[in-house]
Amino acid sequence: MKGDVLFVHPKNDFTGSTRVLSEVIQRDYADRKCRVITVDAKGFLSQLENVEVIPVFSPEHHGRRERWRVMVYYLHSIWLLLVHGCRADCFYINTILPYYAAIVGRMLGKKLVYHIHEAYVVRPLGIRIAEFVFAHVKSYRIFVSEYLRSQYPPSASCTSEVRYNTLPPSFLEQVRVKPLVERGLDTIIMVSSMRVDKGIYTFLELSKRLPEYKFVLILSVPAERLADFADGKLPPNLKLLPAQQDVGDFLHDSDLLLNLTIPALCVESFGMTILEAMAYGVPSVVPNVGGPTEVVIDGVNGFCTDVTDVDNLAAHVRKALSPQLYPRLMEGALERVKHFEM
Repeated sequence: MKGDVLFVHPKNDFTGSTRVLSEVIQRDYADRKCRVITVDAKGFLSQLENVEVIPVFSPEHHGRRERWRVMVYYLHSIWLLLVHGCRADCFYINTILPYYAAIVGRMLGKKLVYHIHEAYVVRPLGIRIAEFVFAHVKSYRIFVSEYLRSQYPPSASCTSEVRYNTLPPSFLEQVRVKPLVERGLDTIIMVSSMRVDKGIYTFLELSKRLPEYKFVLILSVPAERLADFADGKLPPNLKLLPAQQDVGDFLHDSDLLLNLTIPALCVESFGMTILEAMAYGVPSVVPNVGGPTEVVIDGVNGFCTDVTDVDNLAAHVRKALSPQLYPRLMEGALERVKHFEM
């Protein structure tokens, strides 16, 4: 993309959408100085030398949003867009949420690129506003899965493409696949936001149902907030960890990855950690709806199933980790990931 590009992203953290934006910048803008308007929380974007983070006032305080802080956040964001957007040719809006950037961009006559990572089941007023703006502004739309593109009505004034998330060489160079003979077939991992709709309490219940396995849950929050999860009352086979800059070592030591997003509350659009796990030869159990079904081929590199039924989930975990089937799933994961390499 030629010309000066101003990136807009909700929060610089260690979640999937931030990782994808950082990889877009590494792949397509490595030789340019990039400006990103975002809440600066020292995430993936902070690791890029060519990125200048333009910090926005955070609407959160101790993990909670207060109305006055949200108002200041929007006013501050709009001011920064006006100041820095004047010398940009294009606004690159990562996720549907920064709808204010699309409004300012159209007012300034800028080209808009939307990189969409999500579709919402629960749609409060703020989400409906974001969807309305997205539907009515002329833009180039990038969706991370066919499922996601199907969730938004096409527009005659917009063009679009599906661009699957990929793993960059910088990630793949660090991967060391643990040989099958060294795997205990007993360690299960999940990397998630600390949100109910991500199935974190399903993971907790599953760890109680399957005491013979080790469970590792990495939540994208600071260490001081971990005590909020289940009031700190965890079974002995569950290890709880805060946000990690690099989950490679944890994936290396794991045998199975779970994605337990609850479809009635939130449908997963892709699932970046599924891809990362596959690079380590780690198969996954994922929801049978949404983007993960485009990554996981049922019975080949994992299972697509009803992740809200804990009994069903436990059965699939045992099946995936069985010595008879696991070698085939591991091989399938290593083969499947080749389709998602940059």
